[in-house]
Amino acid sequence: MGNPAGKPGPLLVEAERTWVGSFAGLSKFENGAWSYREIPNNSSPVIAIIRGVDGLLYIATAGSGLFSYDGANTFTRQTTADGLPSDDLRALLIDQDGRLWVGTGAGLALRGSNYWIAFTTANSGLASD
Repeated sequence: MGNPAGKPGPLLVEAERTWVGSFAGLSKFENGAWSYREIPNNSSPVIAIIRGVDGLLYIATAGSGLFSYDGANTFTRQTTADGLPSDDLRALLIDQDGRLWVGTGAGLALRGSNYWIAFTTANSGLASD
């Protein structure tokens, strides 16, 4: 079964596969077949999917934070407890230097090697969070 939630979400089209986010999981179309992986500890819709320069998939959710996925077995979750300004994520971007930016409901976050830098109206020139 490719998309148990029945409603396709964000897409990431790569050379050999296509990823589709859904309510609480991730579908993959590869070699002519669909497969589905439920994202552990996620009860929120997938908002965005992007491939990092480190080879991991990054999956933004609307309430459960950010997940990284190795494409096979391992999901890793990052939340406000890890330094994100909010678990309500809105957008993902990899910049020209390969850095991951996350747009949230409470500002922007830039991923460092083992930390997050938060940019909000209180600490930067952002017009709004």
